[in-house]
Amino acid sequence: MPHKKWEVLEPWLMLDFWRPSEACHIFAGLIEIPLHDRESTFEEINEEEYSDDILDRLLRKKEIELAWNRTIHNTDTKEVESYDYGGSWLFPPEYCIKWALWKRIEIPWLDWAIKEDLINLKETPRPTINTPNVAQSEGNLGVKREKNILRLISILTERMVNPDMKSNFRSVAHLISDITEKHQTSEPPNSGLSKRTLDSLLAESRRVRPISESEPDD
Repeated sequence: MPHKKWEVLEPWLMLDFWRPSEACHIFAGLIEIPLHDRESTFEEINEEEYSDDILDRLLRKKEIELAWNRTIHNTDTKEVESYDYGGSWLFPPEYCIKWALWKRIEIPWLDWAIKEDLINLKETPRPTINTPNVAQSEGNLGVKREKNILRLISILTERMVNPDMKSNFRSVAHLISDITEKHQTSEPPNSGLSKRTLDSLLAESRRVRPISESEPDD
């Protein structure tokens, strides 16, 4: 039985296709609900994991939607098989998730979805998208990015061994929030400790290895 904090997503992950608008809402921590008398409304996905308020999430949804619309999606593949009634392309959830990971969008429920066999990224080809800058930089971290990663490793190590700093984090989102609150202002500017940078870094790390999180007792 999936943990209750993500169970609202289970029916969505079992669908064959998502509309782009639905995918962008989900990645922002919202579920899009179509309405007959209005364009659409939404409900929140787990307020604890997505600590931003509704306005922040809606702004994030618009940012994600802009990134989606400015991506060249290869629709001439088996990954995209039909139109919806509005004339838009439909995309499998695995395609959307791989796109989000490639764009460094944090997906706090991804490890749960993989564990519950609701998503299988290994057998799904990476979406064909136009990412020349990422491809050119993969072989070289860059001095600044490498220093920021080493700084983060130092902070994480210190938090594990220093008895005055040890904490029981509820989730990766809680860890990110705590690091940002307690370390961002005390480190040099542009140290890579903002919430968005940490979200992106951990989303990238999930592509290499899922992050196992302990679940609290019900």
